[in-house]
Amino acid sequence: MGPLAVNGKTVVRICRPPRQLELEAEAGWLGTARIALDLRPWGEDTLVVLDEHPLRGPGGLLHNAVLDALIQLRHRSMLGRLADTVENDVGEQAKAS
Repeated sequence: MGPLAVNGKTVVRICRPPRQLELEAEAGWLGTARIALDLRPWGEDTLVVLDEHPLRGPGGLLHNAVLDALIQLRHRSMLGRLADTVENDVGEQAKAS
């Protein structure tokens, strides 16, 4: 988040293409978190539901409404970048065909 960078690893816990991906992300001393992406049809579009919860470590102990608000800001930014990427790829594919 912001200038903060943490080395860690991410493990896929559930993968049900093309609708569901659930990850467990290890963030070093911060602990681990569950990150779930659920894709749902939404008319001609797709609704992306992103859910993140701390599992272990200080992140879990410090989990509160303020932390949730910060995570929500990060999610908005991340989902905005994801939408830009997907929409640009679809536009480029349409031009190519």
